[in-house]
Amino acid sequence: IPDLYNVKVAESLESEVNYRALPIKLWLNVGNAYLRQPQEAPALNAYQEALKYPEITTNLLLKAYAIANIGEIHRRQNKLDLAESELNQALQLFDSINQPLEKRRAIAFLAALKRNRHQLDESETLYRAALLLHEQTQDNLGKGRTLAALGRLCLEQKQFDEARSHYQQ
Repeated sequence: IPDLYNVKVAESLESEVNYRALPIKLWLNVGNAYLRQPQEAPALNAYQEALKYPEITTNLLLKAYAIANIGEIHRRQNKLDLAESELNQALQLFDSINQPLEKRRAIAFLAALKRNRHQLDESETLYRAALLLHEQTQDNLGKGRTLAALGRLCLEQKQFDEARSHYQQ
């Protein structure tokens, strides 16, 4: 999904004018913009709007993105059971369409949820799995965010040298 702040968005949208999933992509990008601010209520609304389109049933990649982001919003709202269910549903969708690299953000969201639940070993394992996927896709922004999250996890465990190493990376 192109980033709304990316210069190539106009080109991408131009090439997809007749693409039936274009409204879904637009709603997802609106949601992403709100989520970054963070304005969770309008982001949640945008993702829910994306899920209303009938084309979402055949575009499981976009559906997985929407559900994963809804799960992250619910995690931030401390609705952990609901968030975990949504994140696991998104991960299953990614698996069903054989898109293992696209799971990286959903795995990082699930790692944060495990951290919230003080399941620190599981959280670390998931962050490291997400980190590997970020490296494979050369997603430096995601890699940086995941390293920062690992640093925070290490700080919570009073592993200061390891936390410093993650933050410096």
